[in-house]
Amino acid sequence: MAFNVTDIIQSVNTHGVLKPSKFEVIISGNDTLTVRCIAAQIPGLTINTTDFKLYGGMPVLKVPTSKTYTDLRLTFLARSDSNDRYFFENWFNRISNFSSNTVAYYNDVAQDITINVYDEFNKTKTFNVTAGLKGAPLDPGTNQGTTKDSIAYSVKVLNAIPISLDEVDISWAETDRLIEFAVTFSYEQLQLANNKIMI
Repeated sequence: MAFNVTDIIQSVNTHGVLKPSKFEVIISGNDTLTVRCIAAQIPGLTINTTDFKLYGGMPVLKVPTSKTYTDLRLTFLARSDSNDRYFFENWFNRISNFSSNTVAYYNDVAQDITINVYDEFNKTKTFNVTAGLKGAPLDPGTNQGTTKDSIAYSVKVLNAIPISLDEVDISWAETDRLIEFAVTFSYEQLQLANNKIMI
């Protein structure tokens, strides 16, 4: 098939594109952490294989044996009262108590994390109230009511625990920089929200 830039333009006009800035991360319904999460990575997945030598001069076949998830890394814009960083430090302390050197059971400290990516191309319409009838659809061309971006991709990270809290550099010389910090999570499994399958 010959390269045709018109086909690309038509595909973009028809199906739109996703922007990396249209996302949210939800940790146990914590709204503060949701709005403060300024960067995230959708986890990757690798199929682990072992080499299997076929008979004769046949090539080596890679046979699937298991799967590996990449760790989840989230970056947060620090609050002025540092409550968000305290939240994660307390989580770490519940996992491995700083004073008693005890380690908690995994299921007691694991939490689910949801990552949503929004599609501003296909918006979800809302409804206005017309002539006292609730639920009347928004008429084309009017400026009443609102629309909102719909969720294009959603994945739930099941039973996540933080395994790394990055250090934060502070300096008298940096008067205009905002403090950010990153947290890395390990987890058991991924669940795709569109069809509820586990991967």
